[in-house]
Amino acid sequence: MPVRDKDSSASQSPSSLEPEQRCAHPGASPSASVTPEDGLRTTSSVTLFVCTNSARPGVAPSSGGRQRPLPLPVEWPFSAHEIEVPCTGKLQPEHLLKAFEAGADLVCVIACAALLVRENVEPILPLVARDRNRIALQSDALGAALLGVANVLCVSGDHQSLGVSPQAAGAFDVDPVQLLQALMAMRDEGILLGGERLAPPPALFLGAVAQPFLRPMKLNLLQTGKKVAAGAQFLLTHPVWDLAGFAEWMSAVRDAGLHERAAILASVRPLATAEEAEALQKRHKAAALPDAVIARLRAASDPAREGIAIAAELAAGAREIPGVRGIHILSAGREDAVAPILEQAGLARA
Repeated sequence: MPVRDKDSSASQSPSSLEPEQRCAHPGASPSASVTPEDGLRTTSSVTLFVCTNSARPGVAPSSGGRQRPLPLPVEWPFSAHEIEVPCTGKLQPEHLLKAFEAGADLVCVIACAALLVRENVEPILPLVARDRNRIALQSDALGAALLGVANVLCVSGDHQSLGVSPQAAGAFDVDPVQLLQALMAMRDEGILLGGERLAPPPALFLGAVAQPFLRPMKLNLLQTGKKVAAGAQFLLTHPVWDLAGFAEWMSAVRDAGLHERAAILASVRPLATAEEAEALQKRHKAAALPDAVIARLRAASDPAREGIAIAAELAAGAREIPGVRGIHILSAGREDAVAPILEQAGLARA
């Protein structure tokens, strides 16, 4: 994974950086140590892995597209060094270990959601059951609530063999329905997963994922209904590629009254190339990505721009379907496509 030191204009691999480049902060002592009694001392060296495209403590976008300093909400009691990465969710364990080997006393992967709250943006925090057991998931939810992150999306996650670390072991201690039930009990009854009392309870707004194109429809509605009954207050759909199929699912959802119990947000995703669309079609059979979309991308002189146009058309069509409460743009790393999609779909604020 390429990382970019904030003091460098070039992207580099973690292994290609010298230890001092990766982690040492000017003036920090690489040999500084931390004990349980003294905590983080002013001589301690802390490495912060920060998402390039998200808000960071002490910075905000400038008119020129770069970032400018903002007052920090607290005084840092240590010497910190930031390393920018495209997405902290894709960091590998070896990246963190190299930071410690280079002299860091503490390595912190900054939570994008908490930073967005600080910038007055309301985020949705995914809790992925694949990666954590029930104790860790409970801790994540409590920590999120403490930091003002109320919206939590409970997902199982793709199998690790399909991700960036296929050799990783999955946890799969609880499924999304069980996770929703546990978080609802924490919020409404003040009961932790082990049965202990919790006061005050966390303020959480719970969500889950819906798959509009799974058939037969009866089993699809059973799965969706379970998530709503378990506490889901909003549903983000998998990407919509076929408006007719999505409308069919929404009709069944309305007949079951599920749209009145949970807000449904239709997802759209911009594709950049026909090859990307083909890979997605092959990898996710349930995505129902039509061949016509692939052909349109292949015929376009500018496939990336065509992918934005397709996503905007789908968003505009989905918002007109009764029962749809909003549109979710699944950028898939293409944050630059979000604004054009909103504008072309007629969703941009005046």
